[in-house]
Amino acid sequence: MSANIEMADVKEQRICIKFCFKFNKTAAETHRLLKEAFGEQTLSQARTFEWFKHFKDGRESVEDR
Repeated sequence: MSANIEMADVKEQRICIKFCFKFNKTAAETHRLLKEAFGEQTLSQARTFEWFKHFKDGRESVEDR
């Protein structure tokens, strides 16, 4: 995670990823939307896809383990 991204922003983005997942957006669409909303503070594409997969695998929590 980039040092420039605050933990509150990370959690907020995870919530957005979960929201997009529940609305059947793709991981790529989700990352594009995050970039529009958060600009340079956006999670990396790899991290976005990782969290998208967590939700696809049934994870509900947006918290770190």
